[in-house]
Amino acid sequence: MAEGRITMLMQDVINKVKEISEISGYISVVRKPFFSLAGRLTIMIPFFQEIRDVTKHASRNLYEAMTSLLDHLEATKKLLQQGSKGSKIYVVLEREEIMREYETVVAELEEDLRRICFEKLDVSDEVKEQADLVLRQFDRARGKQFDTSADDDLYEDLLFLYHKGSNGVLDPEVFNGVVETLGLTKATALEQESVALSEIVIARGGDRVENIEKMFMVLKHIKDFLHTNNQSVDSSSGDGYVYVRQGIANVINYDNEVIPNEFLCPISLQLMQDPVVISTGQTFERLSIQTWIQAGNGTCPTTRQFLTNTTLIPNYALRDLIVEWCKTNRILDAPKGVSTIAYSCNPVERKFIGIYIRQLECVEHNGHQRKGAGEIYQLTKRNAQIREAIGEAGAIPSLIKALQTTDPETQGYAMSALLNLSICPRNKRRIVEAGAIPKIIDAMNSGSMKVCEDGATILFSLSETDEIRFLIGSHEGIRPLVFLLREGSERGQKDAATALFSLCLIPCNIARAVKFGVVPVLIARLLKGYSPLKDDALALLDMMVSHRDVKLVLLKESPTQRLIQLLLEGSRKNQENAASILLQLSVEDPKYLDEAQRFRIVNYLMYVECFGSEEGKRKANLLLQR
Repeated sequence: MAEGRITMLMQDVINKVKEISEISGYISVVRKPFFSLAGRLTIMIPFFQEIRDVTKHASRNLYEAMTSLLDHLEATKKLLQQGSKGSKIYVVLEREEIMREYETVVAELEEDLRRICFEKLDVSDEVKEQADLVLRQFDRARGKQFDTSADDDLYEDLLFLYHKGSNGVLDPEVFNGVVETLGLTKATALEQESVALSEIVIARGGDRVENIEKMFMVLKHIKDFLHTNNQSVDSSSGDGYVYVRQGIANVINYDNEVIPNEFLCPISLQLMQDPVVISTGQTFERLSIQTWIQAGNGTCPTTRQFLTNTTLIPNYALRDLIVEWCKTNRILDAPKGVSTIAYSCNPVERKFIGIYIRQLECVEHNGHQRKGAGEIYQLTKRNAQIREAIGEAGAIPSLIKALQTTDPETQGYAMSALLNLSICPRNKRRIVEAGAIPKIIDAMNSGSMKVCEDGATILFSLSETDEIRFLIGSHEGIRPLVFLLREGSERGQKDAATALFSLCLIPCNIARAVKFGVVPVLIARLLKGYSPLKDDALALLDMMVSHRDVKLVLLKESPTQRLIQLLLEGSRKNQENAASILLQLSVEDPKYLDEAQRFRIVNYLMYVECFGSEEGKRKANLLLQR
């Protein structure tokens, strides 16, 4: 067999596996089997590379096996892409057919790999061991039944819409769950879903499309549902595609208008006047992100990625969109360049603020205090000028006193009002100077889960300096945050993780967090099969692991296998964090590497060395050296 042909063929195989390894974002119904299959193939890359480099004359059997493997890898790529970028509705409703296709490609890939006589190839023993490991994994995967019970409700709800058509009446809460689980809440997602369904019709050449037509109707019901919930959706065009205007998520009422979430600064939650892009690609209001960076923060506030530089690039395209939207909706707080009337808190509004503060101070009359707190909370949602006026009028000390009430509704209004007021920098200073921190922490310990969640966000908002971080820690503000991380809703857990990340930038707060049991809680989030908090938990553990108390708990709890799995299954940032934690633990206790070896850590580190980020590669290399 010609030398050049086998080299080219092996390179084609390697390239195809790399393409497969880059596929991500699988739909929940197929996430586990598809992710596992891609991982098994990715581990084989060093094996294929060594065959390419050392094999000069291939036998006919090897050439035929590799040719067949390349064909089946292409089929595998198409299947995995369907589970990632294909129609979500189709994948859920046709999950049994898709899993049959999965079993077919797994069997074909295993057969191709077994046709390669590893023992006759001039490759290293380590690479042969890798190949043998993958073959055993393929053998175990053949016929394995993956648990899909977690998606049964989603399947049943979609099936109901599929069969009942326009006569099907689904509970709005259930419908909302379907839409959010499928990720069809935004305009782009709905359009992609429509395109994906249309591509199935094209691929079938017009045959067997009755079920796809019904799926289009399911998509139309979703569009109608979003429309009735004030997320503007255009009618379908005549070509079978569903076109929508931009969806609105996490909106804020703004004088009876709604501001698209992408126009709001993630830090200040205000309409952006001068949007800029940082090195990680996220957009913020210039003043907000400058304040964040000048406070000594070297990470992105939303993703927690490290900033490679502090250059701020104007986002002119987004600014133009904001300007146009403000013109259309006659919004006053518009970026410069829009002709508007400067808005300030007028005398009538100031008069009402004074009335509400006096009601708030009627501690002997729960009804008056509740009404005052509720009205002030409603005002804090209006705009920045109103929030500043409320702070100037002296409402903050009265709101802090209201946190101590036994009336849960009043307490909730007071905490939510303080949360909104803390967006304003001057109000942050007023809140701290009024001695709010211990009162906020007490309310978090005694109040409802919503009060605890709002309190966590306030603590994060206030914790801009080490002095404030120490103050929060000294008043045992870590305790309710760990509780929220363990028991809270998904939103509450994320709020708690964000606050803890900021507070644990000083070592004494790490010790406090360990004392209140944060490490086992974070480990539990890592061990959970699918947890939306996995990324936050891993980043927080990585940030804390340099503290000896954290290392000792980790060595005792020993989540070694899960950390090693994340080297393969996680994002590049997860790989960095997992490798960093493993490296710190191996430095603390050299015997720790013996346990890691039992889970074949070397194979996973080699994968990170090939495909990880630069920082991930560096840490993987340090571990391999050890």
